[in-house]
This record gives sequence, structure tokens and C-alpha cells, in this order.
Amino acid sequence: NAGPLTRTVIASTLNARGGAGLEFDTLGVFRQGAKVEVVYDAPGPWAQVKGKLDNGTDVTAWVADQYLR
Repeated sequence: NAGPLTRTVIASTLNARGGAGLEFDTLGVFRQGAKVEVVYDAPGPWAQVKGKLDNGTDVTAWVADQYLR
């Protein structure tokens, strides 16, 4: 087992949302270089990730996966 899939945020800031879509509230932002664990890489442009926001809060949230590497 390879373990959790980790990705790095490549946008200067990346909105962490409560759901997979722009209509969902922003919970905070991940900063460029932040490491996130991919929980679910949904078909389409969204991925559910776990990580630490720039304010230090641990979250599980949705992000636009084009800004992950």
C-alpha cells in the first residue's frame, strides 16, 4: 500500500470550499507550497483534500485540482 496521496498547492492561494463547486462557501485558503492529502479525486475539476489552512486550522475541504501538483 502506497499510503495517502499527497499533493502540493501551486497557486499563490487556493480556496478551500465546503463542497465541489464555486457555489459552496470558502472555509479559508491554502498557501502556495502547502501539502495536502487527497481524500477523493472526483471526476472533473474538484478534489477533496485534508490539510492545514494558512490560519493553522486543520480541514477537510474541496479545492480546484488544477492547482495541485
